[in-house]
Amino acid sequence: MSQLPITAFVPTLALRNKRFNLFHKRVLSGCTKVRMEEKDNSKQQHRIVQSNIFNQQVENFLRPIPEAVQQRMEKIAAELLLEPQDKLMDVGCGTGAMIPFLHKYVPLSQIFLCDCSEAMLEEAKKRFPECPAIYSDFLELEKEHGNWDKLLFNAVFGNFIDQKAVLGVAYNVLKENGKILVSHPMGRSFVRQLHDKDPQMVPHLLPNQQEWQQLLKGMNMSLEYYCDESQLYIARLSK
Repeated sequence: MSQLPITAFVPTLALRNKRFNLFHKRVLSGCTKVRMEEKDNSKQQHRIVQSNIFNQQVENFLRPIPEAVQQRMEKIAAELLLEPQDKLMDVGCGTGAMIPFLHKYVPLSQIFLCDCSEAMLEEAKKRFPECPAIYSDFLELEKEHGNWDKLLFNAVFGNFIDQKAVLGVAYNVLKENGKILVSHPMGRSFVRQLHDKDPQMVPHLLPNQQEWQQLLKGMNMSLEYYCDESQLYIARLSK
């Protein structure tokens, strides 16, 4: 009985490469899945930490706001370029400190409150019952929640664990030609102090102009206004 040459049982180079590539893809796919799960878990853990921190800070956020800070908050509201018909979301609204300034431009029924701290949101809703409220981490917001003309991130952008992802969600829920305002009435240096003191609560600084260009890379949005004073930070983005 004739025998097949031993080479007949040895996979060809092309077949070996095909098998290796398939195995390699499976390994990479598994690694990617693990990394994505780890990233999702990290975001969820961060949201829980943020919620716990700010649930205990309600009383501090109800203290009277100094006149000088109120004047800067007035400027922040003005830079949103609100129109009477605009639908606006105050992201990370806290106890609603910005609402009186925003209400000068739009009805309360068009100002949506959004916060991942239930205690903060409850207080804001108590103070401004006409404002619709969304209890959610902004990163978990879906298009089903609606579309907005303007999004305000006042004194909150540094608290997000993934600022690029925040902008991605913002783009998805923003109407065409809509605007995003990232601001802080105490300025970038104040946020740096908070970050240095507690990086878990404030993991990021407020972006400078160059950093904004990097954050917006690949997105159909532009930085149309930027103000970086010692005690006032404003960055307005346009879709």
